[in-house]
Amino acid sequence: MGRFQRKQNGELLSAAERAGYEILLRVDQGISQLSSANRYLSIILIRSRTNQLEDLPPLVPAIMNALEAIWPGQTLIVSSSRSPYNA
Repeated sequence: MGRFQRKQNGELLSAAERAGYEILLRVDQGISQLSSANRYLSIILIRSRTNQLEDLPPLVPAIMNALEAIWPGQTLIVSSSRSPYNA
């Protein structure tokens, strides 16, 4: 995903769609302000306590479920119970 590294939110979504991606997985809170509505690209936002690799494995089952359930243009949020983003 190196070619997308410096892209900002809307630009990133458009570039990913042009490249043929169907689903974007992101550990990024800033992108949640964008909607994937009117797009083919789906977004799975991963919200964890941190974005460190050791905090992500507990979320894998929920991520797999999201991958199976998501449809084009939908945004789903997967979060851990330890995440500061849970209500």
